Amino acid sequence: MLTQLKSNSHVICKGPKDKGTIFEEPLLRFLTLSFHSKEIYIVTPWISTFEFKSQKLIYYPYVSSAKVFDILMALAKNGVKVFIATRCFDFLDYDLLYLVFTIANHNHTAILDELKHYVKDNIRDIIWRAEALTKLVKGKNTNVRFDLEQRLHSKIYINDFMVITGSLNFTYSAMFRNYECINIIYRDEDIESYNYLYRYSRELLKHLLEYSECEKAILDRFAKIINVRFTSLEELMEFLREDVLRKL
Repeated sequence: MLTQLKSNSHVICKGPKDKGTIFEEPLLRFLTLSFHSKEIYIVTPWISTFEFKSQKLIYYPYVSSAKVFDILMALAKNGVKVFIATRCFDFLDYDLLYLVFTIANHNHTAILDELKHYVKDNIRDIIWRAEALTKLVKGKNTNVRFDLEQRLHSKIYINDFMVITGSLNFTYSAMFRNYECINIIYRDEDIESYNYLYRYSRELLKHLLEYSECEKAILDRFAKIINVRFTSLEELMEFLREDVLRKL
């Protein structure tokens, strides 16, 4: 449901009676316009690798995909500077991973099949999200900064033409399952609000930390939990895929 609050405000809220793809059109519009922008900012505590359900984003010759990470990488390839502010891999479930390492190292053959499936599905999700985010970190024209204190809770998506803000995280659950609200602000309709959110996003990135500091914090925590020292987050993900999943 689209509600006009005033001439320069566009609010969309998803409730129990609204279709699950209600946020696809504004986000696809945002991403399409982003190909004509010099830079974009994505400020969100949580990012996941979701796909659009109703349609692909086609922008020839750079992308034809429903996968949001394909689109972000295509933006960077097209010369758009992609700035991302997010929490430091907040989706890593340390308790779950401790359980996984315990099972893998001690060969608990009596573990219930249901628990095995649960663990394997969650490990695959962790690997998928971690590798996609790491790929963005190391991509050309991308600048990903991390909040180690896990205090970031703002949700802002801004390009040269518009801002989307509200409760919507950059995740599958927020897009298709949760009840959320967004406010769409167009630069040519409300330049004051647009400029305020643009300055906020830029200033926020300056105070967040680089990938190396985030990675070190994760590896230090793992070393304390499982008494194993990995040299990189990529090495940890490779270990989860090749050693842990095969033992489950």
